[in-house]
This record gives sequence, C-alpha cells and structure tokens, in this order.
Amino acid sequence: MPSRPFLLIFIDGFPFYYLDKAPQMSQFEGKARLIPGFGYSINCQLELFTGLQPDEVGYFGDWTYAPERSPFRRAKILLRLLNPVGRVYYLDRLLHKALGKITRIEVKNIPFSYLPMMAPNSGDIFKREISVDLFHGAATFFWPDFLHLKWGKRDAATFIAAMDAIEADGKVVLTFTELDHIAHACGVGSPEFDHHVEHIDSWVSDLKEEFLKRYPDGVVIVVSDHGMVNVNKRVHIKLESVLGTPGKRPYAYFLDGTILRVWTFDARIRARCKEYLNSLEVGVILTSDERKRWGVSSPTFGDIIFVANEGVMFVPSFWGRKLSRAMHGYLPDLASQHGIFLCSQPLKDDMFTANQVYRELAKLLGKDVGGYERNRNRS
Repeated sequence: MPSRPFLLIFIDGFPFYYLDKAPQMSQFEGKARLIPGFGYSINCQLELFTGLQPDEVGYFGDWTYAPERSPFRRAKILLRLLNPVGRVYYLDRLLHKALGKITRIEVKNIPFSYLPMMAPNSGDIFKREISVDLFHGAATFFWPDFLHLKWGKRDAATFIAAMDAIEADGKVVLTFTELDHIAHACGVGSPEFDHHVEHIDSWVSDLKEEFLKRYPDGVVIVVSDHGMVNVNKRVHIKLESVLGTPGKRPYAYFLDGTILRVWTFDARIRARCKEYLNSLEVGVILTSDERKRWGVSSPTFGDIIFVANEGVMFVPSFWGRKLSRAMHGYLPDLASQHGIFLCSQPLKDDMFTANQVYRELAKLLGKDVGGYERNRNRS
C-alpha cells in the first residue's frame, strides 16, 4: 500500500466535549468521538498508535508489583528506615526527588518501604521506547525533545519546529502535551485551560493550512488520547488500617490517582479488601467481563482493580499528596473521558474506540493495515 503525505497531530488530554471551544478544529471534515483505552497515558497512547491493549503488550500502568525485578530490591533495609520521613511532607518530597534524580527513576510519592516490591514499566512511545509503525519515515517532534524548555513554552516550540519541517517533509508527527498538565493544575474551564485551547486551535489551523497548501493530496489528522473531568471529591484509601502492612504476604497494592490495584495471596484478605472498597461507595471493582473488555484481564495486573467514580480522586496516592483540579483514568465509557479524532477528509463513523483508531490511521496514512495483526503477534 503506497504511503501518502500526512500530518499527524497528537494532543494530550483534549476532551471531545470541548471541541465547540475550538472553532478552527471544529471545521475539520471528519469529526469523531474517541473512546479511550483503560488506564493512563502509558497504555492509552500505546493502544491508540499500535492497537495493543495491556493484555497484549504485557503491562498496565507505569509501575507494577514485581519484587523479583524491582530496581530497589537490594535496598530494602535502607528504604524501610526512610519510611518515617513520610510524616514530614516537604522532607519526604525532597528525598523522593533526590532518589529519583540519583536513580533516574520517577518514584513520585511511592512510600519508600514499598519500592522494593514495585518495578517501573517502560513503554512510552513518545520517548521512543517502543517502535511505532505509523511513525516510520516521518519527521517527529515529541514532548521529550523540548524538556530543556520551561512549562508553557514547549507546545509553542513544537508548533514552530513542525511548521519549519513541513517545508521539507511531507510526513510529520508532533505532540502538544501541555493541555493535560494545565488541566491537572488548574482545571477544565479555567482561564489557563481555555487560553491554551485557543492557542492549540490556532496552531492546528495554521499547520493544517500550510500542510495542505504544500501537499494537496495529503491528509491532516488530530487525535487525543483521552478527555478530562474536574475533581469534586477526595477520598483517603486506608488499606493498611483494614488489611495490615502490605508485603510479599499477604497482599500488595499500588494506588494511582483514580485506580487502585491490589495483589492478594490469601482468599480471606481478598474478601476483606473487596468488602472494604465496596463500603466506601466511591468507585467500582472491575468484573472479569469488564477486565476482558478493556484488555486488563491478566492476573499480573492485580487480583482487584478498583476504579474511582467520575470526579473522585484518591488523595494521597502514590503519585502525590495534593488534589488535582481535573483527572482522567476513569471508566472509558464516560463521556467526560472521550477524546477527539479529527481528519481533513470525512470519516466513516462518528465514534471510534482507541483500538479502532489505530486501524483507521493505518488506512488514512497509507500504511499496511496488516501491521495490526503483526503487532498482536509481536506482543
């Protein structure tokens, strides 16, 4: 299948329901609602651009329970001694940052004594940790290329670099990622959020116009990985007070902002955990059918996956102690979690799952759609 000129623009965290706030983007010939994959960026973006769900790629989330391959497994005693520091917020934050800088591992707010049980996953497509067929042969401008710039300047620099690249290349892929950060910090609908949406709308319009002027037979595509919703409630999960201290026995857990994963090694502990979580009435435990549907059926992802209700955030969590103004990572069916899929030519449908978008992108970009099956086999 012959490849064609294309401009692929990725926007992190642009909600479908906010499209009417972007008049230029609203004028695309093809407009569709995107139902994201389940989880966070590391999996949502991977599924969007490779067609692989967590079960197929073999990991879910940035971290997982894996004491046998934890990079901190030989430092158990030292890290256990540091754990009481957690009671002093700024000192704890300082030591976590220092540990991250020394090890070059983003340890966030994971309790020190839990680190020897946990291992980070590696699969950020924009860090080029995984080869993506759709991007092959294109000039790419990804967010890690602009980390030397301060927040608030990276998307603008990406726009300028991409505009320059269009003059010399008929295949360009770029990422705008600051909107997601702004939503977490300021909230959807905040002046900061709306102001950046205006910028993105203008940048996308200019890129599209310049690209199609040079390549009339090309295609321009804009896609986001998920939506976003403002947080209206914080919940403190207190597993230790109910189940005791976690460890290799009888249980372990990882607590994200909206998703809790629990690994249990005792049926009684599992039952007590489910009873406690259900009593909170702030989320749901995924059923086996739901886990299969979203591609997280593997037991290595946890015996229990508990997802917060829309607008609820777990605070503190292993990613921080502060409440975000807005969050994603809820059930993908929720309208607030839907992203965008825009095209300079008509689309066959007005709603796509992330998995379906991959196959549609392959067709639009003139790539071999059979790559989807090869990706499955490769996993």
